[in-house]
Amino acid sequence: MSEPIAYTGDLGIVKDDGNNKSGLSEKASVFLKILIVFLLLCLLGQLCYYIFIIPAHSVPRFVVSGIETVTSDEIVDMAGVEASAPWSEIDILQINRNLSLYPVFESVNVKKVFPDTISIDVVERKTAVMALISMAGRSVPVHIDRNGVIFKIGNDMDMDGAFFISGLNLENARVGDRISPELKNILSSLSELQEKYPELCSLISEVKIEKRDYGDYELVLYPVYTPIPVRTKGILTERVLRYVILVLDIVEGFDIKIEELDFRSGTVAYRSKEGR
Repeated sequence: MSEPIAYTGDLGIVKDDGNNKSGLSEKASVFLKILIVFLLLCLLGQLCYYIFIIPAHSVPRFVVSGIETVTSDEIVDMAGVEASAPWSEIDILQINRNLSLYPVFESVNVKKVFPDTISIDVVERKTAVMALISMAGRSVPVHIDRNGVIFKIGNDMDMDGAFFISGLNLENARVGDRISPELKNILSSLSELQEKYPELCSLISEVKIEKRDYGDYELVLYPVYTPIPVRTKGILTERVLRYVILVLDIVEGFDIKIEELDFRSGTVAYRSKEGR
């Protein structure tokens, strides 16, 4: 059998040499192997850079969430992180402890996000009730959250729908103090009302907390639109508050000088200014 030939026009006839093809194939294979090794080395270098170089030498990037009244820069200052500390040396447990020292935060969660991020998520305390104390001859507001923690004193008078309360001894109060645990349920009920029914709560200008002789507590509500105070049990509910507003609207038309309405028994009683 004759060997295959290829026609090349005017150049004549040449033989098809199989060795040339195999040589080219080997060169292509070697080049491909070199390329693969090169790419793998580049990938390995990138991995080493991200795993070892960036964490060990880069200044961490802080991502803060949950803030309402403080700024991200203030959070970083509170965290107590050294400006030159690399990401790998950051102690997130210490950051968590540092931030937890500030009463303005109800909860703090700090975690590392590879390769150079510190994530800080905070929940700020919200004002459930406000009170007034005397400092340097003037009255200043005290902000108390639903758990009875005093987290802000003397900043602003913006009540933001919170109840104004009286009847508590707060003259020596400091930021971070807790009021009596016995009042926690009362504060929680007021906070829940404020969050769910702000328009209803806006009809009450003041809530006075009074301790009864046998240790229980009761409330005296002072409405905005009438001088008649209302006495209730210590735990105020939405149903009771609506009932109070309804009765106040009704008695406004009575020709009776009412000194106080009493809702403690579940039915309405009143004491007139004539003592009846």
